[in-house]
Amino acid sequence: NTLSFAFSREPTQRCISMFYYLYWQGKGALRIKSAIKQSLKTRTLQFNTSYAFDVFLDNIQKTLESDSIYEPLGSHFSTHIVPMWNDVTDFEGNILITKIFRLENLIEGLNQVFEECELEKRLKREERKLNQNSSKGHYKPSKNQISKIESIYSYDFELYENAIRF
Repeated sequence: NTLSFAFSREPTQRCISMFYYLYWQGKGALRIKSAIKQSLKTRTLQFNTSYAFDVFLDNIQKTLESDSIYEPLGSHFSTHIVPMWNDVTDFEGNILITKIFRLENLIEGLNQVFEECELEKRLKREERKLNQNSSKGHYKPSKNQISKIESIYSYDFELYENAIRF
């Protein structure tokens, strides 16, 4: 039996991270300016983080419903927002990975993999936390936004909840 493994990030935190990386630079500046232009109904709307996050979630949904990786926001956007579920399951929903660890247990997970592969290497956890939106994780999605994330990434929440934790 071949060992295969992956790390699952908590989907809401992943979504916030994707938002900052792909979309929002702060102070009302968008990385994907055309996305907001397409979504504006009136010129009086205020550009704020919450509104931009709503538009971002709408664009994730549109992208996942699109037949093309280039629509509506291009392949860079499309490849970053796909659910993890699609990468670790077959067409019947069977998980194809031997072990899925939580990303916050990266060091422990890698050490377990080293042990199972009979490698002597071990990693030590540093005192600082691993990248968990350290400089950008201040945004807190609304209840409606969390519900939308849960809808879009429902199977990723399942993967995360069932992932190995230490």
